[in-house]
Amino acid sequence: MVEQPEERLRIPAEDLEYHSEGYWLHNGARFTGVAFDLLPDGALDEQTYLDGYLHGPDRSFRPDGTLADETWHRHGFRHGIRREFGPDGSFIARGFEYGCTVWEVAVDADGTASLLASWSPEELRRSPFYGLREQSFHLPPAAPPSAAADLSAH
Repeated sequence: MVEQPEERLRIPAEDLEYHSEGYWLHNGARFTGVAFDLLPDGALDEQTYLDGYLHGPDRSFRPDGTLADETWHRHGFRHGIRREFGPDGSFIARGFEYGCTVWEVAVDADGTASLLASWSPEELRRSPFYGLREQSFHLPPAAPPSAAADLSAH
């Protein structure tokens, strides 16, 4: 027997309720699934949650259905790659760890990548947020700048 993937609950974002301790609820329970907003111009925003926190992809689609941007989260933090796509196929990619930007890359429509900026782990640890989060959550390192153009990397 072939196992089917678990169906995720998909609800309008307006059905979520924010809890004062920083997580999201649906019908009184921490939400796991996808929340979406269909905008008046036909654009679509969707966010993935796990146990009330952003966890997984957060995406925005243009009215024509093309992907405008995508950000990856883990346990409520931007952690992974964020890509902002131009209509010509070019994009800006940023690597995040614990909510802090660790690198930025521009990718042309032909796939040529150029490193715009990067920060060392020592520089990042000077941020009180990064250090505290790193001690508390122990997330794996973000993908390196060389992964920016690989759309399967997050």
